[in-house]
Amino acid sequence: MYLFLTPLGYAMTDDEFKIVEKILFPKIPSEVAKEYLMIEKKQASDTLNKLLQRVSRKEIKVINSNLFEILKEKKMNVYLVERVDEILVKLKEIQNDLVKEIFGLEKEYINFLKETLTELARLKIREEQQNKDKIIIQTIESIDELDKVINILVSRLNEWYGLYFPELYKILNDNEQFARIVSKIPFKEEMSEENLKAFGIGEEKIKKIIDASKTSIGADLPEEDILKIRNLAILVKDMYERRKELENYLEELMKEVAPNIYAITGATIGARIITKAAGLKRLSELPASTIQVLGAEKALFKHLKYGAKPPKHGILFQHPLVHSAPKAHRGKIARLLANKIALAARLDYYGQREMGELLRKEIMSKVEEIKKLPPKKKVKKR
Repeated sequence: MYLFLTPLGYAMTDDEFKIVEKILFPKIPSEVAKEYLMIEKKQASDTLNKLLQRVSRKEIKVINSNLFEILKEKKMNVYLVERVDEILVKLKEIQNDLVKEIFGLEKEYINFLKETLTELARLKIREEQQNKDKIIIQTIESIDELDKVINILVSRLNEWYGLYFPELYKILNDNEQFARIVSKIPFKEEMSEENLKAFGIGEEKIKKIIDASKTSIGADLPEEDILKIRNLAILVKDMYERRKELENYLEELMKEVAPNIYAITGATIGARIITKAAGLKRLSELPASTIQVLGAEKALFKHLKYGAKPPKHGILFQHPLVHSAPKAHRGKIARLLANKIALAARLDYYGQREMGELLRKEIMSKVEEIKKLPPKKKVKKR
């Protein structure tokens, strides 16, 4: 038998992945968030214990390592499945069936999932409020989770509104601006030059939108339908605003907790590096060579196991100095940044003086020297 944890509840299936037992969670995001937090802490909830009582003597297969540890602690006959690609496909099917059973509409489930993720992030932050670097980790991960939900909803909004006015998204080619416009002026006949200027759109695009609104190939939808689409656009717009709030919050946290790292990397990249290192303390203990390839674990594994080329950078590739540099210089610049970040992490963790601006100037000076280096000549293999 398989035991699966989903945002909707626990499901037990036979080896053919047909559900034989299940306990559904209440449709309350805070309760589901608490359940997930307990599993992350390797603690069994009353809900899980209730299900396990029904199958205590059977062999149970799981793909969640935390569930495995919980069941192992209970001396149950449990097996952790390591090759999970095919199982994940089946789990997705099971989850889709549960969504239809409980919510009916995918949109309602996505809203529920968004609220659950928000509650989960809030619970984690509350528990880790004494450790500010942990708050940084939770904030950047919340931003990443929010991005996933936003991408799903924008795709749905584009398809839905595209039935009415498909040309608008193609002209704008900007997810946030698209959501903002549809949330304010969803009707084609209201898309005047005066109304569109309020969104900071250029004159050329405004003309294209107005022309397209008059000749659109979209269907004439009832006003009621368009207003429902507008509600989804308002939700997406609000989520973009919440994301900006989180970004601003993250920036303030980084300035407070890791000012030297912030001066070198900025808020987002610095937070991702701290997250990948599992905290500021561990980051301060890592050598520059490890910091350089944080986030490139798969490439490093291929290098160690199969002899592929070693990675030159991981998360640091997102840094403008690396990303915009010629390919021949990226490795050197990433190494330079990693060295300075290693120093900055120690300064931040041990609460020593701020040297971020000095480190940043040293980096910029060294980058200019690297840019002047001639490219290495490729040696042909004989």
